[in-house]
Amino acid sequence: MDGFKRKLKKSLRFRLSVFLSLAIVTVSALLALFSFRSAYDEAHELQDDTLREISLHYDTAHLPSVEPQTNEGKLLNDPESRVLIQYRLPNGRVFKAKHEVSLFQGELSNGFQTIKLQDMAYRLYVKTLSDATQIAIAQQTSVRDEIADDSALRALLPMLVLIPLLLYLVSDIVKTLFVPLRRLTSELENRKSSDLSPVDEDHLPDELHAFGTAINKQFTRVRESMENQRQFIADAAHELRSPLTALSLQMELLEPDARNPESEKRFQKVREGLERTRNLLEQLLDLARAENTASNDDLSNSTVLNLPLKQVMEEYLPIAHEKQIDLGVEGEADIQIPIAEFALYTVLRNLIDNAVRYTQAGGQVTIATHSENSAHTIEIIDTGRGISAEDQQRIFDPFYRVLGSGETGSGLGLAIVRKTLSKFGASTELLSPNASDGTGTTVRLIFPKA
Repeated sequence: MDGFKRKLKKSLRFRLSVFLSLAIVTVSALLALFSFRSAYDEAHELQDDTLREISLHYDTAHLPSVEPQTNEGKLLNDPESRVLIQYRLPNGRVFKAKHEVSLFQGELSNGFQTIKLQDMAYRLYVKTLSDATQIAIAQQTSVRDEIADDSALRALLPMLVLIPLLLYLVSDIVKTLFVPLRRLTSELENRKSSDLSPVDEDHLPDELHAFGTAINKQFTRVRESMENQRQFIADAAHELRSPLTALSLQMELLEPDARNPESEKRFQKVREGLERTRNLLEQLLDLARAENTASNDDLSNSTVLNLPLKQVMEEYLPIAHEKQIDLGVEGEADIQIPIAEFALYTVLRNLIDNAVRYTQAGGQVTIATHSENSAHTIEIIDTGRGISAEDQQRIFDPFYRVLGSGETGSGLGLAIVRKTLSKFGASTELLSPNASDGTGTTVRLIFPKA
């Protein structure tokens, strides 16, 4: 019962079905009662008319002059067709069959009346002829009631069949009427989080048109707000990049005082700070570009893997060599990846940067590629210390960094990777430690084939 009340309170469709069904049942019950009573009364009136019509066939010239000889063995088999016909002459003599009870137990008035004889009720019609002879035509009331009940039930039967059909039709019609709402709900649920395109209002019914308009206005406001935010980040990063680059160049021209170790140490800290800031701005630009990826040409492009991979490897091989890290590629590098070239370069650069940065000296970083029937897979496998289960829950969040790693960074690399891949329908999986040797981390990129 609680479930019914909860559903009635929360579901508009269920509430509409219940109320319409109750209205149909109530009206049908009243109509059925009225129809039953009308059919019942009409059956009795028809039987009364039958008795009256039988009396019209009798007059003083057509009355039998002898006692009826019908006995019980010759009675009609159908009780519904059995009618008693008796008459009483002016001298008081009653003509009736031997087995029949006498209807003339006293004075009878003309017309219809109900009498009870020998614990049996009869419906009686009395008519007086011109010579004072009385004719009585009777039928048992139990038989008459049975006939009336059957007639009323036959009149009621179509309605009893129609009520369940109407209830089913109400449920089906309400379900059909809510199809546009379910379709709109399904469309919104299946959208990507970045899809803020307007809802098609042309196919919405009038009742949902205002709702669709409100959703589209909200989408527009959210899209403008996100666009302003992305533009602000991009503009700020772009404006800051030029002076920072200039500062970095000027720092290269400055020579620390070799006679003062403290001065050289401070100089190195300033240089590292500038480098971190410049890397942060570059990643902010990458993040803004990933979030602002166009939904037309860029998303339909595909790139041969070895082109951006070669660029990234050339950039990081010297760094890996300096840290004595074995950086290599396994598998086919000439596969066609369904992603724009700049986006694939950004993804590979951030992942390989993280892998080289967080792998200790003497370790190994491998880029492995696999091509299956349904998807292309790229894995960046390192032999670093791995990522804890707690950190794995937030490692893709912007500006989140694993503490205690001893490395500097902005915490934007993996956020840029996931944001960029989501634009192109690709996905990421994080495995740490690796299943093969129980150490390090594997970042798996899955690109579904068209």
